[in-house]
Amino acid sequence: MSSLVNSNSWQNKLKSCKGDYPTLKQQKTIEENFQRDDIFGHKYNVNDLFKQFYKVWPEESQRVKPKRQPNSFMILRAVLGLVANDKNIKSKIGDGTEQSRLASFIWGGASENEKNKFEQLCSEFKTLHRQLYPQYVYKPTPRNTKVGSVVEIKTAESYQSLGISTSISAPMGHIGRSFQTEINDTYQHQEEMEMEINTSELDQHTFFDGYFPYVQYNNQHYSSISVNCPDPNDGQTSFSGNVDLLTPHFTTVRHPFGSYQDLQFPRAGRQNNNKFYK
Repeated sequence: MSSLVNSNSWQNKLKSCKGDYPTLKQQKTIEENFQRDDIFGHKYNVNDLFKQFYKVWPEESQRVKPKRQPNSFMILRAVLGLVANDKNIKSKIGDGTEQSRLASFIWGGASENEKNKFEQLCSEFKTLHRQLYPQYVYKPTPRNTKVGSVVEIKTAESYQSLGISTSISAPMGHIGRSFQTEINDTYQHQEEMEMEINTSELDQHTFFDGYFPYVQYNNQHYSSISVNCPDPNDGQTSFSGNVDLLTPHFTTVRHPFGSYQDLQFPRAGRQNNNKFYK
């Protein structure tokens, strides 16, 4: 009979703040072991809660290091643990993680008046905490990862003035493929290349004593970067130019193959042993 009364008191009042509901096992754990009044009509005061959090009474507070003051939900979680201890059913509510889950369902289904009781107790606890630890200031633990790691804050001017060594993927116009390129502040020495083009009407760009036709296209996601692609068979690809990572505008891409789709830009290739690479 008692179990039925408990079940009715929790009916439609167990859900998390995210709208999740407990599993059948979690629901039975709460309904069969706790009455709703055990939690929201509890008898514990701020000293009992301090003992629950610090394992010592406030008179012995100097024996332990201060911790961050709990919020109202953590107060409810502590009350749940105190009730379980008094009923000798601590093992039935699981470990700390499971206890937090159970408390979240109880908290999410509580009314505003029920939550206000824990808000008031939370305020009292903070007052006691300030009295016991007047010098305490909460400092969040930094999330920096490795020892010795350095964090640099970069601005747009930093990227414009420094030579950036990084890898980016630059789409190559109408060819439909991308080359992985590396930005270097100085050009590496490469063999001289002679490129043959079949038109005099194209705008041309000299690079390593050769000429490269270019394809211009509009890309709002990339900056204006001049990409020089001598020959994919060389296994080397480099590009140069000032990188403006913040301003979207036209990107001019120069490559030795011309366009495979636009008749205005005929193909160009590398003359090597009387073979024409396309």
